[in-house]
Amino acid sequence: MYELREDKSHKLHRVLRRFKIDIKQGDSDKGITKSINHLTLTNCQNKIFKTDEGRTLVEAFFLRNWGRGLHYPNLPNVVTMGKGKMTVYPMELFSFRKGQRYILKLGGDQQSSALGFQTIKPAGQFEQIMLARQNVKNSDHKKLLDAYGIRIEKQFLAAQAHVLPPPEVVYSANLRIPV
Repeated sequence: MYELREDKSHKLHRVLRRFKIDIKQGDSDKGITKSINHLTLTNCQNKIFKTDEGRTLVEAFFLRNWGRGLHYPNLPNVVTMGKGKMTVYPMELFSFRKGQRYILKLGGDQQSSALGFQTIKPAGQFEQIMLARQNVKNSDHKKLLDAYGIRIEKQFLAAQAHVLPPPEVVYSANLRIPV
């Protein structure tokens, strides 16, 4: 988060905004659901916010009020809004709700590139895929892929498979399809 350029940081904020998260105190806790407003650029050890008792650090607040120290205090914080009040939570205390998605809009050049790829014949598509794989391996994305444990090999994975016979289609005399 600290090493992101400003434009990349802004894009990340835009993607995460309004995502629903579940915040839990422990394994037995049902938790509460909130919507992300934004991420902070500071971590739990440096972020100060106001409480009813005064100003406090996020890490100290959760140790005092929730009775738990943070395992990853260097992660950024998530700010949620509710009832006109901002609340700050450490990233390690929440999980994203399942089934959410962000529809990323393609730019004009990306749209034309995607449409151009769809009109290529299958043999040409294979060549383009192989070229893209090689470009990913040779690009600055390699660090990111390594961080997530993703490896792209030059050769495709070969696996044994069985060719199944086509299914037998049986028509029934009383088959009706409602319209």
